[in-house]
Amino acid sequence: MDIEKFENWAEASGWSILRETDIVDQSIFGKRYRNIPEEWIAFITQYKDIVNDTEDTWFVTYSSDEVGDFCHDEFEKMSIEIAEDDVDWHSEIKEFWDNHFVVVMSVGNGYAYYAIDLTTYEIVHGCEPEFEEVEVVAASFSEFIDKVINGEIEL
Repeated sequence: MDIEKFENWAEASGWSILRETDIVDQSIFGKRYRNIPEEWIAFITQYKDIVNDTEDTWFVTYSSDEVGDFCHDEFEKMSIEIAEDDVDWHSEIKEFWDNHFVVVMSVGNGYAYYAIDLTTYEIVHGCEPEFEEVEVVAASFSEFIDKVINGEIEL
């Protein structure tokens, strides 16, 4: 993955990037997600924020996890709220999100996200109303970034 190429794409596309200057506490996501790919960790620990010009799409970073109204698990919370008292549905939702780690969130044209499937390491895309119905868009995080840079995936 070419970080400089990503940063050049971001700048040319109107995204704001704030570099991380502190040592990152990586345990924030590790409590639940133990097998996050190293390629994502190596990428994201370099940044404090990565957000588009309208501030409605952003990469989930260690520092952005608890900023504003949206946490990295916001879509899971919404699904559980909709499931109400349906215990089986709650279990299905929890199982799905135990195996999917959100890396990009968007609220621009409805709620949507890109996540790492932690069983295959593929990148999937999901959106409302059924957040747990996803489509594979890339075989890895590196491929995802390459597709974003090349315009094959629009964020």
